[in-house]
Amino acid sequence: MLEKMISTISELNVAALHLRGIGDIDGVKKLAKEWAVPYQQAMDFIQGKRYRLADVPITDRYFETATEKLWEEMLLLDDRSFAGVIGEYVSSLCREDENLHSQVLKKHKSLQHCLDYVTGKAYEVALAQAQAKGAERLTENTGLALSEREVFPWVLEYYKNADEDKAEEKKTKEREKILSEWQRKEPGLSGKKTAVSKSGRGKAKQTEKKETSSAKPEKAVKQETKKKEDFGQLSLFDMQ
Repeated sequence: MLEKMISTISELNVAALHLRGIGDIDGVKKLAKEWAVPYQQAMDFIQGKRYRLADVPITDRYFETATEKLWEEMLLLDDRSFAGVIGEYVSSLCREDENLHSQVLKKHKSLQHCLDYVTGKAYEVALAQAQAKGAERLTENTGLALSEREVFPWVLEYYKNADEDKAEEKKTKEREKILSEWQRKEPGLSGKKTAVSKSGRGKAKQTEKKETSSAKPEKAVKQETKKKEDFGQLSLFDMQ
């Protein structure tokens, strides 16, 4: 029933967050396979290492400034407490840092990928803390509070990394390869198809539209602010 209501990537991400939250991991896997989300990317999302299941596409257009690009990304991600905080922080630095400004404008760099990077780093910290206490893995609903002093350096690491070659290699992966991996890893997985159209090269072309629904994505990260100039702490939840 849920699959029939999904027609955009934003709706896909909302559904995936909901399913992960109620522990329906098979449901998340089915959605990921139907929308040709790479297997490892789906596993990272399920484990809490990734901000969202699928990448929200940014319109393929020319941006004159990094701020213009970041604000459009923030609008699409619609998450003021995490994407908004990070986006505004990067935007403010770009006004003074020409190198950072240039990095943000590169097509393979995106705010969502930055948030994925930060989420992955936070997962590593939480896992290390759990292992130090004798646990082998993170338990469900593990929480981790991080200050801006810890989070913001990760943000800059992502944007300043020269990873063009790696990004291009990832882009060349074909839909058939993704589906083949799903079939190999989850041979018994099946489900109804959602609204997906194919491009001329055979990749899944997922069309994004402006959201008119009042439904908001569940918050993977929440922000507490003490002062306008102090971004406070970011708390990470939903780690599996």
